[in-house]
Amino acid sequence: MQYYIQEKAKKFLQSGYLLYRNQDFFHLPPVDISPEEHQALYDICGQIVEDKGFQSHYPVIASLEHIRMFVEMMHFQITLENEELIQIQHIINKHQPEFLYCIFTKTNPSKREPFHFSWKKEEVVHPMYPLVSYQPMLISSRMIKSGVIGDCWYQLHVDCKVNSSIQYQSLLLCIDPHRHQPCFIVSEEIGLDCLFFCSFDEEGHHNFGECDFETVDEFFAMAMPLIKTFLEETIPEYPSPRGI
Repeated sequence: MQYYIQEKAKKFLQSGYLLYRNQDFFHLPPVDISPEEHQALYDICGQIVEDKGFQSHYPVIASLEHIRMFVEMMHFQITLENEELIQIQHIINKHQPEFLYCIFTKTNPSKREPFHFSWKKEEVVHPMYPLVSYQPMLISSRMIKSGVIGDCWYQLHVDCKVNSSIQYQSLLLCIDPHRHQPCFIVSEEIGLDCLFFCSFDEEGHHNFGECDFETVDEFFAMAMPLIKTFLEETIPEYPSPRGI
């Protein structure tokens, strides 16, 4: 299972949190991920790709809480733990447990309930916001704020690396929790010699002109009202039978 775990960790690093989550059957990691958890998952995946964790003399260094989140993202469950290692079991392949050697920086109980793996799709249909038709595809970033806004979840990302020729200094995402994708985005777009204040919605990309925010807090203060207006003026709709 080492190869499987390393390949999934590599995929997370290459595709980024949003795309990985969108393509995951269980939509893990969760939408309400905190900035600290976001960074921890990137750090752990980086260590796993470097072969850490599979031998006792080369352990992963992280908190137990974040290791647990990583393990669930890999579709494993912890079956045994002590001060030096955890035993994990894949939710499908239950014949061969795997050991992950760790140095725990913290052993506090997790604030999250263990994820309930179920192959049965939820039958309740929720009203959903229209998705962004075109969007910056984040590969890596540093999440510095997150929280609830209306029925959605917002995330503020800086130090963004995007899979396109256009790059962004800051991105504020509004994520529909049921579609697991952004329904509105506000951005600081990097131009040739200036920054542009932009947004993305179902109708495409909108450029509001040049901007010169001195801090990311100023960008956040200007961007949040756009998201609030979008949520106030947009009525979520039930998806079609095909879920589109």
